[in-house]
Amino acid sequence: MAARNDGILLAGRLLLAAALLPAAIGRALNPSGFALTLAATGMPAPNAVATVSVVIGLFGPLLLALGVLPRLVGLGLSLHAVVAGLLLHRFWEFSGAVARVEQELFLAQLGLAAGFVLYAVTGPGG
Repeated sequence: MAARNDGILLAGRLLLAAALLPAAIGRALNPSGFALTLAATGMPAPNAVATVSVVIGLFGPLLLALGVLPRLVGLGLSLHAVVAGLLLHRFWEFSGAVARVEQELFLAQLGLAAGFVLYAVTGPGG
């Protein structure tokens, strides 16, 4: 039973990592574009925030997939997801179809945050 649970926990870690890496790679390939997006939201120090976000977005999923420092990585990625949702998907500022799309993206960020909290609590398995 424990081996099966370990396999399920590994699958969960890999799925969470896979959910983050494409966006992180895109941001890493165009950090100035990401910084401009942040600046458009009124973010102070958008270049610094973009750099920190790219580092978290690239290394967090790798540490997650490897099962390294589960509490720190899980809680750090959870905080990152919540902050990203609050700053980048402010659905309450929009109406109509745009509000619905932004709300879905915001809720997706919360879903990721929940997965990261569960990882922090359960650990990597094994």
